Amino acid sequence: ATYADCGRYAAELLGSRPGEAVLLVERLRGPEFTVMGLTDGREMALAPATYDYPYRLEGDRGPGTGGMGCFTGPGGRLPFLGDGDVEECGRVMRAVLGRMRAGGLGFSGVLNGGFFKTREGIRFMEFNARFGDPECLNVLSLLEGPLSGLLLAMRDGGLRRGAASFRGDASVTKYLVAPEYPGAGRPAAFEMDGAAIAGSGVDAYPASCVGLGGGRYETLGTSRAVALGAVAGTVEGASEAVERAIAAHVRGPLEHRRDVGSAGSLAGLRGAGHG
Repeated sequence: ATYADCGRYAAELLGSRPGEAVLLVERLRGPEFTVMGLTDGREMALAPATYDYPYRLEGDRGPGTGGMGCFTGPGGRLPFLGDGDVEECGRVMRAVLGRMRAGGLGFSGVLNGGFFKTREGIRFMEFNARFGDPECLNVLSLLEGPLSGLLLAMRDGGLRRGAASFRGDASVTKYLVAPEYPGAGRPAAFEMDGAAIAGSGVDAYPASCVGLGGGRYETLGTSRAVALGAVAGTVEGASEAVERAIAAHVRGPLEHRRDVGSAGSLAGLRGAGHG
């Protein structure tokens, strides 16, 4: 649609509903990413930036989902981010937190910021007041120190600058889903050797599934069945570790996106938002 199309549509809406309003928003072009701010209401610690794969099929095709996978890059950076980009996201979030506090609205917890990297720089899109999924699995796998202590500090106003620190490694998480996902389907049986997966240095996070014993599981409902995540020195290395674990230790009809954090995907992301 062109600007003229938008103008005509807005005029049509206002003509039929003169008592209402039309909100115009800028169309953002560039990769979308997330930065989560962990805050006690005054201090804020930034988690590593994450890049999510929301579409069902490889190559970002198919319907949108709850997230088929996610990665963080070494040092908390993503391939398309430049120097100061994450700090700019933090500046936006801290400014919003300050305005909230000045208006008498206290907030402690996770300020989940959605941003775009465009040719014009960083653009803010939205906030969620919670950990993201699967982004949470990525950043918490890199957290140094106990999560319980961090949560208590956020609750009690005791979050000191530098109290939350994260490893400088990369992380990759991939969800395995029933073939019908995100549509409804019958329960599907699969096998997963959790001990062998852990022994390979990969973490398994059962989600919408039920254990039947002996390494056998069955999917539930229409959500994602299980996530596998790994930490390594590079995104590609973590992605390959997850792929090896799936190939060797998961059996059944589950599907996943092999391109999450793959070398080909990263090549496509490098330079995105800059040209």
